[in-house]
Amino acid sequence: MKTLHDDVFDKNERITALEVYLPNLDALKPGDVLLTRNLYAKNPDEVAQSWAIRRGSPSNYSHAMICTVPPTFTEAVGGGVANISLTRCFAFNISNVRVLRYHDVAIANEAGSIALAFLGQEYSLRKAIGTKFPKLRIAADDHGTFCSGLVGAAFLNAGAIDFDSDSWQQMTPGHIERLGCFDDVTDSVFDLQRTPENAEALSALDGDRSASPADPQVQVLQDYWRELNPLFDELRRIEPRIPALASFFEQFDHVTSGLDILSRTPESERSLELVQALAQLRRIDDKMFEFLSCGQLESIYDAVLNEGRKELDRLEKESLKAVADINTLQLTQSITTTTEQLRRREASTDRLKEKPQGLSRSLDWWLHLQEQQLAYYRKALDTYRLVAKRLQLSPQ
Repeated sequence: MKTLHDDVFDKNERITALEVYLPNLDALKPGDVLLTRNLYAKNPDEVAQSWAIRRGSPSNYSHAMICTVPPTFTEAVGGGVANISLTRCFAFNISNVRVLRYHDVAIANEAGSIALAFLGQEYSLRKAIGTKFPKLRIAADDHGTFCSGLVGAAFLNAGAIDFDSDSWQQMTPGHIERLGCFDDVTDSVFDLQRTPENAEALSALDGDRSASPADPQVQVLQDYWRELNPLFDELRRIEPRIPALASFFEQFDHVTSGLDILSRTPESERSLELVQALAQLRRIDDKMFEFLSCGQLESIYDAVLNEGRKELDRLEKESLKAVADINTLQLTQSITTTTEQLRRREASTDRLKEKPQGLSRSLDWWLHLQEQQLAYYRKALDTYRLVAKRLQLSPQ
Protein backbone atom coordinates (compact mmCIF):
# COMPACT_ATOMS: atom_id res chain seq x y z
CA MET A 1 0.00 0.00 0.00
CA LYS A 2 1.49 3.32 -1.11
CA THR A 3 1.58 6.11 1.48
CA LEU A 4 2.79 9.73 1.48
CA HIS A 5 5.97 8.31 3.04
CA ASP A 6 6.89 6.99 -0.41
CA ASP A 7 6.62 10.49 -1.87
CA VAL A 8 9.35 11.92 0.39
CA PHE A 9 11.69 8.91 0.81
CA ASP A 10 13.52 6.87 -1.81
CA LYS A 11 13.89 3.09 -1.71
CA ASN A 12 16.95 3.44 0.55
CA GLU A 13 14.96 5.51 3.06
CA ARG A 14 16.80 8.70 2.12
CA ILE A 15 14.66 11.84 2.25
CA THR A 16 14.05 13.21 -1.25
CA ALA A 17 12.45 16.50 -0.16
CA LEU A 18 14.89 19.36 -0.76
CA GLU A 19 13.29 21.51 1.96
CA VAL A 20 11.52 20.79 5.24
CA TYR A 21 10.14 22.91 8.07
CA LEU A 22 12.59 23.31 10.94
CA PRO A 23 11.74 24.78 14.35
CA ASN A 24 13.03 28.23 15.28
CA LEU A 25 14.26 27.10 18.69
CA ASP A 26 14.61 30.50 20.31
CA ALA A 27 11.00 31.35 19.40
CA LEU A 28 9.67 28.63 21.72
CA LYS A 29 8.21 29.50 25.13
CA PRO A 30 7.36 27.32 28.18
CA GLY A 31 3.75 26.22 28.00
CA ASP A 32 3.58 26.30 24.20
CA VAL A 33 1.29 23.55 22.91
CA LEU A 34 2.27 21.68 19.75
CA LEU A 35 -0.45 19.89 17.79
CA THR A 36 0.53 17.41 15.07
CA ARG A 37 -0.93 14.90 12.63
CA ASN A 38 0.84 11.90 11.15
CA LEU A 39 0.63 11.67 7.37
CA TYR A 40 4.12 10.49 6.42
CA ALA A 41 4.72 7.41 8.61
CA LYS A 42 6.06 4.34 6.83
CA ASN A 43 3.52 2.14 8.63
CA PRO A 44 0.03 2.70 7.11
CA ASP A 45 -1.56 1.68 10.43
CA GLU A 46 -0.03 4.73 12.14
CA VAL A 47 -1.39 7.02 9.44
CA ALA A 48 -4.81 5.37 9.78
CA GLN A 49 -4.74 5.79 13.57
CA SER A 50 -4.02 9.50 13.17
CA TRP A 51 -6.92 9.80 10.73
CA ALA A 52 -9.29 7.99 13.11
CA ILE A 53 -8.38 10.30 16.01
CA ARG A 54 -8.86 13.39 13.84
CA ARG A 55 -12.23 12.18 12.62
CA GLY A 56 -13.39 11.25 16.12
CA SER A 57 -12.33 14.55 17.71
CA PRO A 58 -13.18 16.14 15.19
CA SER A 59 -9.93 17.96 14.55
CA ASN A 60 -7.20 18.70 12.06
CA TYR A 61 -4.70 17.16 14.50
CA SER A 62 -4.30 13.86 16.33
CA HIS A 63 -1.59 14.54 18.93
CA ALA A 64 -0.72 17.22 21.50
CA MET A 65 2.38 17.98 23.57
CA ILE A 66 3.51 20.81 25.85
CA CYS A 67 6.79 22.72 26.07
CA THR A 68 8.50 22.46 29.47
CA VAL A 69 11.98 23.97 29.12
CA PRO A 70 12.54 25.04 25.48
CA PRO A 71 13.31 23.29 23.22
CA THR A 72 12.04 20.27 25.22
CA PHE A 73 8.42 19.12 24.99
CA THR A 74 6.64 16.53 27.15
CA GLU A 75 4.17 14.16 25.51
CA ALA A 76 2.09 11.11 26.41
CA VAL A 77 2.67 8.34 23.87
CA GLY A 78 2.08 4.57 23.88
CA GLY A 79 5.04 3.75 26.12
CA GLY A 80 4.26 6.49 28.63
CA VAL A 81 5.06 10.16 29.18
CA ALA A 82 8.35 11.08 27.53
CA ASN A 83 10.42 14.09 26.56
CA ILE A 84 11.22 15.08 23.01
CA SER A 85 13.65 17.83 22.01
CA LEU A 86 12.73 19.89 18.97
CA THR A 87 16.45 20.15 18.18
CA ARG A 88 15.94 16.66 16.71
CA CYS A 89 12.69 17.35 14.85
CA PHE A 90 11.26 18.73 11.61
CA ALA A 91 7.98 18.67 9.69
CA PHE A 92 7.48 17.83 6.03
CA ASN A 93 4.48 20.14 5.73
CA ILE A 94 3.65 23.08 7.97
CA SER A 95 -0.06 22.32 7.67
CA ASN A 96 0.60 19.18 9.76
CA VAL A 97 1.79 21.12 12.81
CA ARG A 98 0.34 23.95 14.86
CA VAL A 99 1.94 25.83 17.76
CA LEU A 100 -0.44 27.49 20.23
CA ARG A 101 0.54 29.98 22.94
CA TYR A 102 -1.62 30.61 26.01
CA HIS A 103 -2.61 34.24 26.55
CA ASP A 104 -1.36 34.38 30.17
CA VAL A 105 2.45 34.08 30.26
CA ALA A 106 2.64 33.31 34.00
CA ILE A 107 0.12 30.47 33.74
CA ALA A 108 1.82 29.10 30.62
CA ASN A 109 5.17 29.05 32.46
CA GLU A 110 3.59 27.26 35.42
CA ALA A 111 1.88 24.71 33.15
CA GLY A 112 5.24 23.91 31.58
CA SER A 113 6.82 23.44 35.01
CA ILE A 114 3.97 21.22 36.21
CA ALA A 115 4.29 18.99 33.14
CA LEU A 116 7.88 18.14 34.15
CA ALA A 117 6.57 15.94 36.99
CA PHE A 118 4.52 13.81 34.53
CA LEU A 119 7.66 12.30 32.99
CA GLY A 120 7.45 8.51 33.18
CA GLN A 121 3.71 8.39 33.90
CA GLU A 122 1.89 5.49 32.24
CA TYR A 123 -0.19 5.94 29.09
CA SER A 124 -3.90 5.14 29.42
CA LEU A 125 -5.55 3.95 26.23
CA ARG A 126 -8.93 3.65 27.99
CA LYS A 127 -8.80 7.29 29.09
CA ALA A 128 -7.91 8.31 25.54
CA ILE A 129 -10.87 6.32 24.19
CA GLY A 130 -13.01 7.81 26.97
CA THR A 131 -12.73 11.24 25.37
CA LYS A 132 -15.08 9.89 22.69
CA PHE A 133 -17.10 7.62 25.01
CA PRO A 134 -17.49 9.45 28.36
CA LYS A 135 -19.41 6.56 29.96
CA LEU A 136 -16.52 4.15 29.43
CA ARG A 137 -15.53 2.71 32.83
CA ILE A 138 -12.03 3.64 33.96
CA ALA A 139 -10.46 1.40 36.62
CA ALA A 140 -9.67 3.07 39.95
CA ASP A 141 -6.04 2.00 39.69
CA ASP A 142 -5.61 3.47 36.19
CA HIS A 143 -3.22 6.34 36.94
CA GLY A 144 -2.23 6.83 33.31
CA THR A 145 -2.79 9.78 31.05
CA PHE A 146 -3.04 10.57 27.33
CA CYS A 147 -1.68 13.32 25.12
CA SER A 148 -4.32 16.05 25.31
CA GLY A 149 -5.24 14.99 28.86
CA LEU A 150 -1.67 15.72 29.96
CA VAL A 151 -1.85 19.19 28.40
CA GLY A 152 -5.24 19.84 30.02
CA ALA A 153 -4.05 18.67 33.45
CA ALA A 154 -0.97 20.90 33.29
CA PHE A 155 -3.00 24.01 32.50
CA LEU A 156 -5.76 23.14 34.97
CA ASN A 157 -3.26 22.73 37.82
CA ALA A 158 -1.55 25.96 36.74
CA GLY A 159 -4.81 27.84 37.33
CA ALA A 160 -6.06 28.26 33.75
CA ILE A 161 -9.79 29.02 34.03
CA ASP A 162 -10.31 27.83 30.44
CA PHE A 163 -9.65 24.25 31.61
CA ASP A 164 -12.24 23.11 34.15
CA SER A 165 -11.93 20.04 36.37
CA ASP A 166 -15.00 18.35 34.85
CA SER A 167 -14.01 18.51 31.18
CA TRP A 168 -10.24 18.20 30.87
CA GLN A 169 -10.37 14.40 30.97
CA GLN A 170 -12.55 14.46 27.85
CA MET A 171 -10.17 16.90 26.14
CA THR A 172 -8.99 16.01 22.65
CA PRO A 173 -6.54 17.80 20.34
CA GLY A 174 -9.67 19.19 18.71
CA HIS A 175 -10.83 20.79 21.96
CA ILE A 176 -7.44 22.45 22.41
CA GLU A 177 -7.45 23.59 18.78
CA ARG A 178 -10.82 25.33 19.24
CA LEU A 179 -10.11 27.02 22.58
CA GLY A 180 -10.08 30.79 22.26
CA CYS A 181 -7.40 31.28 24.92
CA PHE A 182 -4.51 30.37 22.61
CA ASP A 183 -2.74 32.39 19.93
CA ASP A 184 -1.48 30.61 16.84
CA VAL A 185 2.29 31.26 16.61
CA THR A 186 3.12 28.49 14.13
CA ASP A 187 4.55 30.79 11.47
CA SER A 188 7.03 32.30 13.94
CA VAL A 189 8.20 28.87 15.17
CA PHE A 190 8.64 26.91 11.92
CA ASP A 191 10.68 28.02 8.91
CA LEU A 192 11.10 26.37 5.52
CA GLN A 193 14.79 25.50 5.22
CA ARG A 194 17.15 23.24 3.32
CA THR A 195 16.80 19.63 4.43
CA PRO A 196 19.55 18.86 6.99
CA GLU A 197 22.23 16.35 6.01
CA ASN A 198 21.28 14.18 9.02
CA ALA A 199 17.52 14.40 8.42
CA GLU A 200 17.10 10.61 8.43
CA ALA A 201 18.36 10.57 12.03
CA LEU A 202 15.78 13.17 13.10
CA SER A 203 12.12 12.79 14.03
CA ALA A 204 9.41 13.88 11.63
CA LEU A 205 6.64 15.47 13.68
CA ASP A 206 4.24 14.46 10.90
CA GLY A 207 5.86 11.08 10.26
CA ASP A 208 8.23 8.58 11.85
CA ARG A 209 10.13 9.24 15.08
CA SER A 210 13.82 8.44 15.45
CA ALA A 211 15.21 6.60 18.46
CA SER A 212 16.82 8.60 21.26
CA PRO A 213 19.26 7.47 23.96
CA ALA A 214 16.76 8.94 26.45
CA ASP A 215 13.99 6.51 25.42
CA PRO A 216 14.73 3.83 28.11
CA GLN A 217 14.19 6.43 30.84
CA VAL A 218 10.40 6.11 30.64
CA GLN A 219 10.36 2.38 31.41
CA VAL A 220 12.90 2.77 34.22
CA LEU A 221 10.81 5.50 35.88
CA GLN A 222 7.65 3.40 35.55
CA ASP A 223 9.39 0.43 37.18
CA TYR A 224 10.51 2.62 40.10
CA TRP A 225 7.02 4.08 40.47
CA ARG A 226 5.39 0.61 40.62
CA GLU A 227 7.87 -0.68 43.21
CA LEU A 228 7.30 2.37 45.41
CA ASN A 229 3.49 2.16 45.32
CA PRO A 230 3.18 -0.48 48.11
CA LEU A 231 5.33 1.71 50.38
CA PHE A 232 3.00 4.66 49.72
CA ASP A 233 -0.01 2.42 50.47
CA GLU A 234 1.53 1.78 53.90
CA LEU A 235 2.01 5.53 54.32
CA ARG A 236 -1.68 6.14 53.51
CA ARG A 237 -2.71 3.78 56.28
CA ILE A 238 -1.00 6.25 58.63
CA GLU A 239 -2.17 9.37 56.76
CA PRO A 240 -5.21 8.62 54.50
CA ARG A 241 -5.24 12.13 52.99
CA ILE A 242 -2.18 11.46 50.85
CA PRO A 243 -3.34 11.65 47.20
CA ALA A 244 -2.67 9.17 44.43
CA LEU A 245 0.75 9.87 42.94
CA ALA A 246 0.91 9.00 39.25
CA SER A 247 4.63 9.24 38.51
CA PHE A 248 8.02 8.70 40.12
CA PHE A 249 8.71 12.43 40.20
CA GLU A 250 5.41 13.11 41.96
CA GLN A 251 6.47 10.52 44.54
CA PHE A 252 9.92 12.10 44.79
CA ASP A 253 8.50 15.60 45.35
CA HIS A 254 6.07 14.29 47.98
CA VAL A 255 8.77 12.49 49.96
CA THR A 256 11.36 15.27 49.91
CA SER A 257 8.77 17.93 50.78
CA GLY A 258 7.21 15.72 53.46
CA LEU A 259 10.56 15.05 55.12
CA ASP A 260 11.33 18.77 55.06
CA ILE A 261 8.03 19.75 56.68
CA LEU A 262 7.74 16.98 59.26
CA SER A 263 11.39 17.21 60.32
CA ARG A 264 10.84 20.83 61.35
CA THR A 265 8.44 19.75 64.11
CA PRO A 266 10.31 19.53 67.47
CA GLU A 267 10.57 15.94 68.69
CA SER A 268 8.75 16.84 71.91
CA GLU A 269 5.72 17.94 69.86
CA ARG A 270 5.53 14.96 67.51
CA SER A 271 2.42 12.80 67.75
CA LEU A 272 2.56 9.02 67.33
CA GLU A 273 1.10 9.37 63.80
CA LEU A 274 3.72 11.96 62.87
CA VAL A 275 6.56 9.74 64.16
CA GLN A 276 5.19 6.79 62.18
CA ALA A 277 4.74 8.89 59.03
CA LEU A 278 8.27 10.27 59.31
CA ALA A 279 9.69 6.76 59.70
CA GLN A 280 7.78 5.54 56.64
CA LEU A 281 8.89 8.55 54.58
CA ARG A 282 12.49 7.70 55.46
CA ARG A 283 11.96 4.09 54.37
CA ILE A 284 10.61 5.34 51.04
CA ASP A 285 13.49 7.81 50.75
CA ASP A 286 15.99 4.97 51.28
CA LYS A 287 14.33 2.99 48.50
CA MET A 288 14.41 5.99 46.18
CA PHE A 289 18.10 6.47 46.95
CA GLU A 290 18.68 2.82 46.09
CA PHE A 291 17.03 3.38 42.70
CA LEU A 292 18.77 6.67 41.88
CA SER A 293 22.23 5.48 42.92
CA CYS A 294 22.11 2.08 41.20
CA GLY A 295 23.35 3.58 37.92
CA GLN A 296 20.36 2.91 35.64
CA LEU A 297 19.26 6.51 35.21
CA GLU A 298 22.81 7.81 35.36
CA SER A 299 23.85 5.60 32.43
CA ILE A 300 20.88 6.88 30.39
CA TYR A 301 21.74 10.50 31.17
CA ASP A 302 25.39 9.79 30.29
CA ALA A 303 24.33 8.37 26.91
CA VAL A 304 22.30 11.50 26.18
CA LEU A 305 25.13 13.82 27.21
CA ASN A 306 27.72 11.81 25.27
CA GLU A 307 25.69 12.27 22.11
CA GLY A 308 25.70 15.99 22.77
CA ARG A 309 29.44 15.99 23.47
CA LYS A 310 30.11 14.40 20.07
CA GLU A 311 28.27 17.25 18.37
CA LEU A 312 30.18 19.82 20.44
CA ASP A 313 33.47 18.22 19.38
CA ARG A 314 32.35 18.27 15.74
CA LEU A 315 31.39 21.95 15.91
CA GLU A 316 34.69 22.92 17.50
CA LYS A 317 36.72 21.05 14.85
CA GLU A 318 34.59 22.37 11.97
CA SER A 319 34.99 25.95 13.18
CA LEU A 320 38.75 25.71 12.52
CA LYS A 321 38.26 24.88 8.83
CA ALA A 322 38.34 27.45 6.05
CA VAL A 323 34.84 26.41 5.01
CA ALA A 324 32.95 25.18 8.07
CA ASP A 325 29.98 22.82 7.73
CA ILE A 326 27.98 24.61 10.45
CA ASN A 327 24.38 25.84 10.36
CA THR A 328 24.96 29.35 11.73
CA LEU A 329 21.24 30.01 12.30
CA GLN A 330 20.97 26.85 14.39
CA LEU A 331 24.16 27.82 16.23
CA THR A 332 22.81 31.21 17.30
CA GLN A 333 19.52 29.57 18.34
CA SER A 334 21.46 27.03 20.39
CA ILE A 335 23.21 29.84 22.28
CA THR A 336 19.84 31.40 23.17
CA THR A 337 18.11 28.17 24.17
CA THR A 338 21.09 26.75 26.09
CA THR A 339 21.42 30.00 28.03
CA GLU A 340 17.77 29.74 29.07
CA GLN A 341 18.01 26.01 29.82
CA LEU A 342 21.02 26.64 32.04
CA ARG A 343 19.27 29.49 33.85
CA ARG A 344 16.18 27.40 34.56
CA ARG A 345 18.12 24.31 35.62
CA GLU A 346 20.34 26.33 37.96
CA ALA A 347 17.30 28.01 39.51
CA SER A 348 15.58 24.65 40.02
CA THR A 349 18.72 23.12 41.54
CA ASP A 350 19.20 26.13 43.83
CA ARG A 351 15.65 25.72 45.14
CA LEU A 352 16.34 22.09 45.99
CA LYS A 353 19.58 23.07 47.71
CA GLU A 354 17.59 25.27 50.10
CA LYS A 355 16.45 22.10 51.87
CA PRO A 356 18.80 20.93 54.64
CA GLN A 357 21.68 18.76 53.44
CA GLY A 358 21.33 15.20 54.70
CA LEU A 359 17.55 15.55 55.02
CA SER A 360 16.97 13.13 52.16
CA ARG A 361 19.42 10.62 50.71
CA SER A 362 17.52 10.52 47.43
CA LEU A 363 17.52 14.32 47.18
CA ASP A 364 21.28 14.51 47.79
CA TRP A 365 21.90 11.97 45.03
CA TRP A 366 19.49 13.72 42.66
CA LEU A 367 21.43 16.95 43.18
CA HIS A 368 24.60 15.01 42.29
CA LEU A 369 22.98 13.96 39.00
CA GLN A 370 21.81 17.52 38.32
CA GLU A 371 25.30 18.94 38.84
CA GLN A 372 26.61 16.58 36.16
CA GLN A 373 24.02 17.91 33.71
CA LEU A 374 24.69 21.52 34.66
CA ALA A 375 28.39 20.98 33.93
CA TYR A 376 27.45 19.73 30.45
CA TYR A 377 25.23 22.75 29.69
CA ARG A 378 27.95 25.15 30.84
CA LYS A 379 30.45 23.39 28.57
CA ALA A 380 27.97 23.43 25.68
CA LEU A 381 27.33 27.16 26.07
CA ASP A 382 31.07 27.91 26.19
CA THR A 383 31.59 25.84 23.02
CA TYR A 384 28.74 27.51 21.12
CA ARG A 385 30.10 30.95 22.01
CA LEU A 386 33.65 29.98 21.03
CA VAL A 387 32.49 28.66 17.67
CA ALA A 388 30.33 31.77 17.07
CA LYS A 389 33.37 33.95 17.83
CA ARG A 390 35.53 32.00 15.38
CA LEU A 391 32.85 32.37 12.72
CA GLN A 392 32.58 36.08 13.58
CA LEU A 393 28.87 35.88 14.36
CA SER A 394 27.14 38.54 16.43
CA PRO A 395 27.67 37.93 20.18
CA GLN A 396 24.74 36.47 22.15
